[in-house]
Amino acid sequence: MVIGWSKFKPNPVHFWRSLSRKGKLAVVLIFLFIVTVSGYLIWNKTKVTSVVPQTSVKVEKGSIRVTVNGSGPVAAAREHVFKAPGESTVKEILFKEGDLVEAGQAVMVLDSPLVEAQAAKSLGQAGQAQADLNELKRQMDDLNYRAPYPARVTSLKVNPGDRVTKGTAILSLVHSDKANLNIPAGEAASLILPGNKVFITLLEYGETLSGTITGSGSPYTNNGKNLVSFSVKLNSGSVLQNDTLVTATVTTVQGEREISGVLKPAPALEVKAAADGIVKDIYVQGNDTVAENTLLFSLDSPGLEAQYQAKLASLKEAELNQADSAIKLQELVLTAPFTGIYHGVVDNTGPKNTFLQVGDTISTNQNLGKIVSQDSVQVSFTVDELDIMKVKIGQKAKITADALKGKEFTGEVVRIAQEGIVQNGVAFYWVTVEVKNWQGLLLGMTADVEIVVAEKEDALVLPITAVQDFRGKKYVLLKDSSRKKQDGATTGQRGMPENAVPVEIGMHNENLVEIVRGLEAGQEVLLPEIKRPINNSGAAVPRMGVPIPAGGRPPER
Repeated sequence: MVIGWSKFKPNPVHFWRSLSRKGKLAVVLIFLFIVTVSGYLIWNKTKVTSVVPQTSVKVEKGSIRVTVNGSGPVAAAREHVFKAPGESTVKEILFKEGDLVEAGQAVMVLDSPLVEAQAAKSLGQAGQAQADLNELKRQMDDLNYRAPYPARVTSLKVNPGDRVTKGTAILSLVHSDKANLNIPAGEAASLILPGNKVFITLLEYGETLSGTITGSGSPYTNNGKNLVSFSVKLNSGSVLQNDTLVTATVTTVQGEREISGVLKPAPALEVKAAADGIVKDIYVQGNDTVAENTLLFSLDSPGLEAQYQAKLASLKEAELNQADSAIKLQELVLTAPFTGIYHGVVDNTGPKNTFLQVGDTISTNQNLGKIVSQDSVQVSFTVDELDIMKVKIGQKAKITADALKGKEFTGEVVRIAQEGIVQNGVAFYWVTVEVKNWQGLLLGMTADVEIVVAEKEDALVLPITAVQDFRGKKYVLLKDSSRKKQDGATTGQRGMPENAVPVEIGMHNENLVEIVRGLEAGQEVLLPEIKRPINNSGAAVPRMGVPIPAGGRPPER
């Protein structure tokens, strides 16, 4: 019996349906494994490794400089903003937008009745306080009373230890150098003038006194008689106590005139206590003749001393208020503190884009414009915490701006912030560079700044990529023709390529590094080779990571 092949021909659908769930999963996994392995074998067969040819450089002598770079807007290095000292109105505007203002010139004058009234009030209060203090000072001085002129003590009215009140009579004085000469009115009296010399004979005492007429005659009437009284300054003093008949010889413009009259002592001065207190001491007795400035008595007055100290404090307070008011009054005149360009401010309450006008009302601390110095401008930018210690005050800087192609400006570091601003865990510090020859730069332009923080001439230098690191030590790979022993150096140390030479480096920047020890000028050093996979079409396959030097990365021990 012949059985046909068609009877046993495989049926995929029947086979798939006949499988259990686990069987179906096994078939799918086997299929995916076959596809993955086949793809990898095909890719690996077509992959080609491209090695960038390894190049070398010579160790050369040259200059190397380290810089810190940044950018920021150009701003005025010095400006003064005018602020309104209080509620006021604009009285005068003496400059317009863009005008050059010299230091000390008034830019604007404000009017404030309140400030002016306060200034006048504080001035009056300070003046009154000073007058009160002067009076207390006089009273304090009078506690130790001295003779105001040569005098004779005519009476004492208290004793040491007595308690007195202000105004209590202490003693009486008569001026010993002054008297009044009373003579009949007539032709002789009319000839007497201030400054005339006079000799007076006291008929009762037989004594002659000399003196000078010191005042014009004062006419008066006594018992129906017309008399004239002249004040006389006596040259030698007098013990005159009562009215005395005299004969006087006066030298006038028409010669000497002899006149009879009466010499009267000067009016007595009653000295009173300047304040409440206790008589501390009395230094004279009755009828004593004393010279000018002789100490006559002393009083103790604690109350007056307390009043004086209180008034002194009041005066100081009044003077401070006066000074403050004077400053506020002066602030009504806005004056340029330095020479610069005046920039006005737009009045937001008026028409759009209208500058302040005379008569405008302004509020306390309102911005009234500013003066911008033309001497220099500055650029401020931030430097991170890794570089900030390299930056020092006074370091030179190069400034450029994209808006001014081909033009360079010079400057120097003038300010370094002492407190940083932390962003994403890194501290940044503001650095300010002042630009001197800034003509051409405009305020607000973005400028690039390069600060030279280190510089060296005639140094051994290499590209920074030529120096590699192995366990914290720096080394380079010498080209075969340059391999030779250095003083104290070895090549091919354990774990390193045979042509590896340890080096000591100095300063470096993004491109160059200084070789301090380990190499000589003229030696050739290999740059690290870079291996890159390419596909069969010849296109390079990008790789991430740092290029590995020839010979591979030194193995870790």
